[in-house]
Amino acid sequence: MSSADNLNLRAFVAFDHRNLFDRLLENSTIPREEHYATIIHIKEMIFTAAAQVAATQDGLDSHFALLVDKKYGARVVLDAHNKNLLVALAVERNEAPQFTLEYGQDWKSHADALNPNFIKVLIRWSSINALNIPTTALLQEVFQWTSKTGRGLLLEIIPEDNKTALLISAAREILELGITPAFWKIPLPQSLDEAKRIVQASQGKSHELPKIFILGGARSGAEARGQILPFLTVPGIAGWAVGRGIWGDASEKYISGLISSDECIELMIQELTEFLRILKPAM
Repeated sequence: MSSADNLNLRAFVAFDHRNLFDRLLENSTIPREEHYATIIHIKEMIFTAAAQVAATQDGLDSHFALLVDKKYGARVVLDAHNKNLLVALAVERNEAPQFTLEYGQDWKSHADALNPNFIKVLIRWSSINALNIPTTALLQEVFQWTSKTGRGLLLEIIPEDNKTALLISAAREILELGITPAFWKIPLPQSLDEAKRIVQASQGKSHELPKIFILGGARSGAEARGQILPFLTVPGIAGWAVGRGIWGDASEKYISGLISSDECIELMIQELTEFLRILKPAM
C-alpha cells in the first residue's frame, strides 16, 4: 500500500526549484561563493514557515506536504520527518528539455537515503510520439520503484505549448502503460470544462477520482489564489501545488537585503496561510 493511500492531502508547498534560485542570486550583491549556502538557507526558511503554519492547523482538512529537492533541501527532508511533515522528493534533473534523472543510475540510493513519503517527477510531453518513448520508459522505472518501496508518485506533466489536448492524451497513454500516479500536478486549465476533461482522462478506468493539484505558476500569491479557486469545485481537483506564490516575493526581498530572515519567514507564513484559506474558508 502506498503511503499516499487514505490521506486527505490538499496541497503541496513546492520549493524543489534549483536553477530558479541560481538566477535570483545571479544579479544580487551576495558573493558567488555564498550562493549555495544562501539557497539552502532560503529553503530552510520556507520549511520553518511551513512547519509553523502546520503547528497551528487543527485536523486534516488543509493537510499539505512539502515538495523539495535533494541538492539544496536534503536537510529540509530530514527535519520534516522530525516535525511529522509529509515530503515529496523531486528526482528529475531541473529544467531538462527531456525527462532525465538528477543522479542518473544512482537516483534510487539518493532518494532512499532521505526516505521521502513521495517521489515527484516532471515530464515534458511532445506532440511527436517518438520523442515521448524515452520519457515513458524512464517513467516506468520510477513508478515501479515507488510501487515497490510504498512511495506514492507525484507526476507533473508539462505539455508542449501548454496544449490541454496533449495533456489529456499524455494522461491516457501513461495509464495505459500501467503507470498510476498517486497524484497529478498540472498547469492551470483554461476553463472548468477543460479541468473536467483532464480529471476524466486522469481517472481512466478507475472507480476512484484522481487527485490532481494545480500549479500556481509565476503569479503573485493573490493572483494565483484567484486563478486556482474556481477549479477547487471540480471533483478530482484535490488542491494546489504552489511555490513562488508563497515564497517568491519574500525570497527576492531577502536576497536584495530589504528584509531579515525573520521578516522573510513571516511573509511566507502570511502567504501560505492565505493559500490554505482557499481550501478551508473557516480556517
